[in-house]
Amino acid sequence: MSALVCTVLLLFGAYVHADRPLLAHKTRQHMSATPGKDSSKLAVPKIIHQSWKDEHVPERFLKWQESWKRTHPEWEYMFWTDADNRQLVEDYYPWFLDTYDAFPLPIMKADAVRICYMHLYGGMYADLDYEAIRNMDDLLQGHGVYLADMYSDLDFQPGDEGVSKLVPNAWMASVPRHPFWLICLQRMIRNTGYLEGYMEAESDMNKNKTERLVPVAEHITGPALMTQGLEINERLGGKGVHVIPAKYMYPFHWLMTDPDSGGSEEYEVCDVRHKRFDDEACKALFPQAYAITYWTHSWSTAKR
Repeated sequence: MSALVCTVLLLFGAYVHADRPLLAHKTRQHMSATPGKDSSKLAVPKIIHQSWKDEHVPERFLKWQESWKRTHPEWEYMFWTDADNRQLVEDYYPWFLDTYDAFPLPIMKADAVRICYMHLYGGMYADLDYEAIRNMDDLLQGHGVYLADMYSDLDFQPGDEGVSKLVPNAWMASVPRHPFWLICLQRMIRNTGYLEGYMEAESDMNKNKTERLVPVAEHITGPALMTQGLEINERLGGKGVHVIPAKYMYPFHWLMTDPDSGGSEEYEVCDVRHKRFDDEACKALFPQAYAITYWTHSWSTAKR
């Protein structure tokens, strides 16, 4: 079955469940955000999505979490827990539930469900270690999907699809029902079939299974998956996906303080691992940025 036919079938499956009631356990503050109809000609809905495993967000994220509400006061804020996320997949994407439940790491599920937020509701998603610097209304004009490029000195080795752009999944925005997101979910299903192969390719076989799975997540559900989805969408003639230059959304990445990777001491104020970390000083280095992520990589630790 061709990729295009599969995408059409998945789109039909998602529409079948589009009119089911909203999740009963979501709070009243979320109830006005209803699953979107086909709205490819509409603007990005003013909904901000963020997620953590439960309601107890670690203190180190609270300032950055609040920044999205402060800079986007007219936007609705939707917070999702792991329990909410699984219920969303079960209710609206039952054809994906077996794949979702089979993901061996929490980050893989978190990666997948943010795709569902974008397809079902639309709006904007941001990781909790992402700080909003300014309102993005003027940035989100004229396209259906918004991703952001990242400086290409990082290599996620996405495999047989190659790399034309490096597209992380820490931030994204979309109108609801854009078919790009179904391409990504379909690709996750395909990638999961190669999970053991990805693990065997991980060089350090002395690591335990979980340790070897951490970098594999980038290939199965993370940035490499997003890059693959972007290229598949382009090959299928898909339109409406706009990739924002790195300077606006990803001006800094975690190798920029590593001398062995061409990094500089100047950027140590942006590195949460460094004693000189200072988010205010970091923001001052990037006056064009709309937001900045501090790459805490909490997903790769037991704390997540």
